[in-house]
Amino acid sequence: MQVRLAFSVAIKAQGDVLILDEVLAVGDEAFQRKCNDYFMERKESGKTTILVTHDMGAVKKYCNRAVLIENGLVKAYGNPFDVANQYSYDNTEKEYDDNVQEEREVKEDDKISDISINLLSEKRLTPKDEISFEVNYNMLQDMDTYVALSFTDIDRNIWIYNDNSKEHMTTGAGKKMLNIVVTFQM
Repeated sequence: MQVRLAFSVAIKAQGDVLILDEVLAVGDEAFQRKCNDYFMERKESGKTTILVTHDMGAVKKYCNRAVLIENGLVKAYGNPFDVANQYSYDNTEKEYDDNVQEEREVKEDDKISDISINLLSEKRLTPKDEISFEVNYNMLQDMDTYVALSFTDIDRNIWIYNDNSKEHMTTGAGKKMLNIVVTFQM
């Protein structure tokens, strides 16, 4: 409620520069819509708004320039899409490092073990990139398998690429390695 009140007071002040800290993280749908309309109005009128947020979707939508600050130092500055992607990449890497899975014991009814996916191309993707990776796994039973591929843009909540054809089929038991190259438009 305090953030809503502060936002209402700030927009009534009609200043040339407006600083908002995590204002989009609160409120109901009507308040979010009001914020959106006001941001778009300010953006179109050329007034300066400094938005402090962890919401990279908001950075991409509302900002002309962005700054990524880490431990008090500027880590990235410039195009909002590039800065937002850097932030997301940094947090994904940290999350991956924090969640490295321990090897688990193989059970008698398991069909596959030792699954790993290694990205062979650059980790930061841009539109129309070609992405290459290898998939390694060990088939414990004699059976047909295939790799289904899906890529999503989390910020925009859309599918970028989806392939569940059986192009990457393998047959039989034993160690398998697939090298897969995919080209898609983000």
